[in-house]
Amino acid sequence: MTTTVIYFFSAINLILALMMVFYNWRINKNVIFLAAFFVLLALESSMVSSFNFGGNVTFYTVLFIIAPVYFLKAPMLYFFVRGIVNDRFYMKKSDILHFIPFFLHLLANMPFLLMSYDEQYQITANIMQNFDYYRQLRFSLYPITWNNAGRAIQLFIYIIACLIMMRRVRFRYLRLKGQIKYQYRYTTQRIFVILILVFLIATTSVILNYMFALHLDTTSLIDTMYAILYTMVYAYFFIPVFVILSPKLLYGLPYLETSHVSATQFEEGTDDSSEKTDTRAPKQHLSTEYYNELATRILEYIESEKPYLDPDFQIKDICTHFVIPQHHVHYCLNEILHTDFHELKTEKRITYAKTIMKKIKNPVKPEDAGIASGFSTNKSFNIAFRKYTGITPEQWMKEQTTIKD
Repeated sequence: MTTTVIYFFSAINLILALMMVFYNWRINKNVIFLAAFFVLLALESSMVSSFNFGGNVTFYTVLFIIAPVYFLKAPMLYFFVRGIVNDRFYMKKSDILHFIPFFLHLLANMPFLLMSYDEQYQITANIMQNFDYYRQLRFSLYPITWNNAGRAIQLFIYIIACLIMMRRVRFRYLRLKGQIKYQYRYTTQRIFVILILVFLIATTSVILNYMFALHLDTTSLIDTMYAILYTMVYAYFFIPVFVILSPKLLYGLPYLETSHVSATQFEEGTDDSSEKTDTRAPKQHLSTEYYNELATRILEYIESEKPYLDPDFQIKDICTHFVIPQHHVHYCLNEILHTDFHELKTEKRITYAKTIMKKIKNPVKPEDAGIASGFSTNKSFNIAFRKYTGITPEQWMKEQTTIKD
């Protein structure tokens, strides 16, 4: 029963991770690392529960075969925290060092991976039935149980590194004021909660591996071990739920230097260098005033230039115009203007469509107003118009005619 519940929650965690990437990767690509961390946690927790509480042997065999990838969960969390602290999505050449434990485990498991599936199935079936068999099992120079201990210690070390990294944000936070200070406090507090939960998981995992190595599961301490195990497993499930309930965490922490432009935000050669020089804001510490001013400039740009008339208008066009990172635009829209890009774009298009349909000279017909206003099709125009006004464009035109008469 316990394993079934864990399988169910693991499946939910996988779905939540995919949803997280789908809805947020454009806002903050670092969510890819966080989602990968959740996926690996879900898979590893399923393997751990199958081993301790019993379960489907075929499923456990598959989870056991891919066990080397569980060494990637700690680096994924580290990359996420690093990306949030630096507020950009990037990888360095030296990051290959974080993958060394994965490659070592992969090489150590190579004899097992080269076996036939029937042989693999028999080994995992014996593991689930006999803990002593698992203690003595080895495919290379060291017992297979060392991999479990290694993952626990690795996660513990990475959590400490993440907590130390978060201190850098604290010094920025002390210099800020207003709403941007609230955003820093909101984000850092929630990352800290996640790190504490993972720290709890890592600590309990280290303790369980130590107790298992001492054969304490054959003594009266077996109940204590299972209590620790339940604490660790349910902590796994609480983390993604906590993040889903804290969506602002995924916006990232805005850089304190406006001259910074993330390499992932722009395509090379999209703007003339002279335009970039003219529109770049001076290097300064950001504050609430900066974001308020930027929000005003964005609205002025949209009103005067009418970029929304282009069917391919995207948020990166605003970023390119002002030469700012995408998260600055998202922050202005969501936190200051209390809207989002799609809603603002649609609202401006509907307003423009109304303007050109009710012109005294040469009014545009409703069937042509949608395309002229930036909508890709008349169908999308009619749906959006009805959503915002409650009536169709034709009905709206009739009302305007009645008012004139």
